[in-house]
Amino acid sequence: MVGRPPSSLVLCCFVMAVVLSPAQAHADSLLRLVDDRGRGLDAPVEACFQVGLRTDCAQVPPAGIVHTPAAFQGLLIEGERHGPLRLRRDEMKPRMDGSFQATVARKALLRVERADSKIPLTVSLYLPRDETFREPLFRARLAAGESELRAPAGTFVAALTSTGKAPDLQFLMAPPGERARLTYRPRPGWSLVVRCRAAATGQPVDGALVRIASDPGFDRPQERIAGAVSGPDGLVLFSGVAAPIAGLSVRHSSFLPLDQHGLTAGSGTFMLRAPALEIGGLLRAHISIHGRPLPAAICQLLTPAPASANRHQPEKQLWQGATDLLGLPAESDGSGRLVLAGMAAGDYDLFLSPPGSEGAILAGLGWGFLTSVSLPALATTEIQLTVSR
Repeated sequence: MVGRPPSSLVLCCFVMAVVLSPAQAHADSLLRLVDDRGRGLDAPVEACFQVGLRTDCAQVPPAGIVHTPAAFQGLLIEGERHGPLRLRRDEMKPRMDGSFQATVARKALLRVERADSKIPLTVSLYLPRDETFREPLFRARLAAGESELRAPAGTFVAALTSTGKAPDLQFLMAPPGERARLTYRPRPGWSLVVRCRAAATGQPVDGALVRIASDPGFDRPQERIAGAVSGPDGLVLFSGVAAPIAGLSVRHSSFLPLDQHGLTAGSGTFMLRAPALEIGGLLRAHISIHGRPLPAAICQLLTPAPASANRHQPEKQLWQGATDLLGLPAESDGSGRLVLAGMAAGDYDLFLSPPGSEGAILAGLGWGFLTSVSLPALATTEIQLTVSR
């Protein structure tokens, strides 16, 4: 007679099925930890795995092997001398034997020098790609008399803060297992991080000239504070802005000029601004006289064109210098060609002066030919200008 197996046998069969399931096989996966040199870790670390809504942590001895839990989504590994390392499960590729290997870099020994070693300092490290600069990757406090600490290896924006002073913002490169040094300079006011990026792509803009100045008002003139050029990460750092309200200007040959005003932050804090730079239109002009190219013709672009103007052909007239000149005068080349890049969309007056009239232009007075031109955004405008003596 074939009957129903006893419950213990059912349970036994069920457990055996679990042992042979892929989930359990994944639970038996091993994680080997090595440092930036490819060697086993020489100091203990803590490994924390995110599993659903919980976090499973375990202490890992030097040169230890970690047993990964089933279906973990990510991990964090850090010790006194290594890390931190954050990885998502989908970023980890199994080896031939099904195990994993993760590189946990050695920490750097960071020394912070200051004139008064009795001043306590807070050291905060932010990744340059941080979108908000609100929560640092690393934060530690140097008590009075302390000057060294172990910090993560890498490239960071460091904020050195002391009570009542503006954060001292600096770029830090800390190679794994090596020494790095910062010098703290106390300043009053607040500080500013500027991230220059392209509006169309969101990518950082290298080589942008960023200037900050006090915003004029209350019978106080505008005063320039500082200027710097953005690097490959698009960042510029300003420490110790004493003006209560400031403005910034961003200039780059490939983008339209950008200005922002009304920037302020609480004393002893810093703020982030991420100006989005727009690409303007391109103007190509071919200038000729009596059918022949006119080289060295001086071009000045004015905005806006008068509403009543309807000049489709150059008109010879006297122009007296205005304050709305865009940029410096440009000259046509030997073939009478002129290119103006990065111009904002809109209507303009194009004022052409004959060669050799630089002195008159600098004096704000000169004879020339005035015509109107309309530039669309993100497009190239071609115009043919024929002038007469």
